[in-house]
Amino acid sequence: MKNNFKFFFLLSLFMTFASCSQDNDSLVEENSFDVDEYISYLIGEKGVEKIGGPAAPTIETESDIISWDKGCYTVNVRVYITNGDGTRYLVAIDDVRLGDCKEKSLTNNTHCEGQLPDGSRVFENGTYGRICLFELLTKSDVVYNLYLVEIQQYQ
Repeated sequence: MKNNFKFFFLLSLFMTFASCSQDNDSLVEENSFDVDEYISYLIGEKGVEKIGGPAAPTIETESDIISWDKGCYTVNVRVYITNGDGTRYLVAIDDVRLGDCKEKSLTNNTHCEGQLPDGSRVFENGTYGRICLFELLTKSDVVYNLYLVEIQQYQ
């Protein structure tokens, strides 16, 4: 009798865990967030009807000074997207030269390097996000305006 009780107890425990894991899997699929799809929306390549998750994603920019010399700053700039559940995605990362800088020659990669409307210049730094920083800043007014606010501290 004891063995039957243990068997039924373990069976019911297993069934409970199995049903919980199935519910969680379907919840993840319903609330999934496609960061690449959202980037396409930001740069105007694609419309997004509904973005997964309970809340709209947020966009953040961060920066750190790498070097400075007589009014010329080299700053590492990062762009993040945070979805509704708090997961943070690094979207773009590169270096930007701000201020009174002697020109550093650009590589031939005009897709990922170039001069922005404010006069700052974006350079690849060998690290990669999901999209080039230069492309994101030139194609998304929302991200570019956040970038301008972020770099005010260096000007």
